[in-house]
Amino acid sequence: MMRKFMIAISTFYFIFYSEISTAASNYYLNSLCASGEGSQVVDCYKNDLLTSIVELKTAEKNITMRIKKWNEMNDERLDTSVGIALKRLEMSNETFIRYRFAQCSFAQIWGGGGGMESSTRIYSCEAYLNRQRAEQLNNANIANFNTDTD
Repeated sequence: MMRKFMIAISTFYFIFYSEISTAASNYYLNSLCASGEGSQVVDCYKNDLLTSIVELKTAEKNITMRIKKWNEMNDERLDTSVGIALKRLEMSNETFIRYRFAQCSFAQIWGGGGGMESSTRIYSCEAYLNRQRAEQLNNANIANFNTDTD
């Protein structure tokens, strides 16, 4: 009975570890940094992270501007919605930051080890999640009211 239990646990561990390894390599596939050496790799991942932060901040700014344009429509229903939408966006952004921290802290331990590999996993994870979030914001079904009539 104990032997079956140990086999089941070993099988579960193998499947779980395989899935995590696959997920971890998905983060690396989103970066062009893997082909470098030593500190070049770390610098590349840092730069990739910085680029993703700019992309995310741009998406946040764009969606905020799109929501604020609702005021230009002179519709009372939209005027009251602006404040609510902006507050919910702020809450969503804060929740994303907490999620990203927790997820990338978890991703840091994938594959064990520490040092440079650990850092690159965090940078890569954060860049990947930032780009996902930016894409979500850029593709949000938010009306883009335009006062220009060309």
